[in-house]
Amino acid sequence: MNNILSRGCGGWLPIAGAALGLVTLLAGPASVQADDSAQQGEGGAGERFKATAYAVEGETATGAQTKEGIVAADPDVLPLGSRIRVHDAGEYSGEYVVKDVGRSVDGKHVDLFLESESEAKKFGERTVRVEVLERGPGKPSAAAKEPLPAPEERAPAVR
Repeated sequence: MNNILSRGCGGWLPIAGAALGLVTLLAGPASVQADDSAQQGEGGAGERFKATAYAVEGETATGAQTKEGIVAADPDVLPLGSRIRVHDAGEYSGEYVVKDVGRSVDGKHVDLFLESESEAKKFGERTVRVEVLERGPGKPSAAAKEPLPAPEERAPAVR
């Protein structure tokens, strides 16, 4: 087991026994939350969220296969099926649909699906603005039918 440090609200915190190399490492400890205040940044509205990325292929909480345009979120904050626009994420800014959840995705935190693990690791952890375009039904079966944004509305694939 390895000990690593993770940046918390009060400084650097040790995380004992964390396995290095896992994409889920990017999520950090669940206790680290983004600022709850709404922010008006350059060019638009939205609330501040912590953003991370993952590249684990498989089935989401809604039963859909992971692919670009999908994001995991805390269903108490962003219900399954919600359409959102992520700002301030550079080339990853764009529209996403909440079709997944995660153990480490808690509170104001979004986890974007990216095609490669190296891109997910490179994304790291960022503070972004999330604009809710449409709140989802929160039910897995209904959220699975929610169409993904058109490719031109999503962040471009980076390979």
